[in-house]
Amino acid sequence: MLDKVLYAVDFGEFQPLALPCLARLKEAGCHELVLAHVISEKRTLGELPDLLRDDVARDLRESVEQRMHQWADRCRDEGLIVQQLVATANMPWIELCDIASREEASLIVLGPTARRDPGPTSYFVMHAAATKLLILKVTDPPANEVYGHDCRNLFARVLLPTDWSECALRAEQLVIEFKSAGTKEVILAHAMDVGLSADRREAYRAHVGRRLAHSRRLLEDAGLEVRSLLLDGEPTTAILDAADRENASLIVMGSTGKSVTEEQRLGSLSERVALTSVRSVLLVH
Repeated sequence: MLDKVLYAVDFGEFQPLALPCLARLKEAGCHELVLAHVISEKRTLGELPDLLRDDVARDLRESVEQRMHQWADRCRDEGLIVQQLVATANMPWIELCDIASREEASLIVLGPTARRDPGPTSYFVMHAAATKLLILKVTDPPANEVYGHDCRNLFARVLLPTDWSECALRAEQLVIEFKSAGTKEVILAHAMDVGLSADRREAYRAHVGRRLAHSRRLLEDAGLEVRSLLLDGEPTTAILDAADRENASLIVMGSTGKSVTEEQRLGSLSERVALTSVRSVLLVH
């Protein structure tokens, strides 16, 4: 499931709030946590004279490693097995994805960030990573006691938008496995294709209803409480509105998909949901 998790440490102001979430991942099968920080060579060293670059780079790396040791100790206090890595690269997000590949991480975790400001790293990793991606969001302004509660219940009430593409079916299976991490209720949802003509809409509704019923049975057979929703309107807005109405603790969805009518890749849908959601989002490749 989530055997090895890579957490991207950037020493942001909200990151200490992630510790309860990282600890919660143990119950989702995480056996090892890889803490990774990538120093941006261009941003930190690019303007320095050559005579100073080596000394500054060495001092910066020592400072980062010291801070990483502190982070690792805090994670071990949460009962996690921890490995820490520090790298330097011109494009940190590419290096981050390369580290995830080399370490065979089954999940990359980014954040927490302010709910509507996930930052450029989330955007680029979303396009480059070949594994699952969890983007943690915080209240704005953040409240430690609230976020701690959110983390303890991160997997409790999952909104699962689906179009039954391959990655959406993998997301469905992952949610089943999340039962051991505390998933109790799943809201299964499909956003209607807004491009359908009126005469095809009823046939489409019937078809989707059958698919929803089949997925619902699979989730219920796994012991989960499930409700299904057929959403109308622009898909991104419909999914985010449903997450708010249902008070979802986490949105889990495939990172790409296809519309029924045009065989169109919908990476942009998952991207918009992940970047604009006020709730944490887990994308499954």
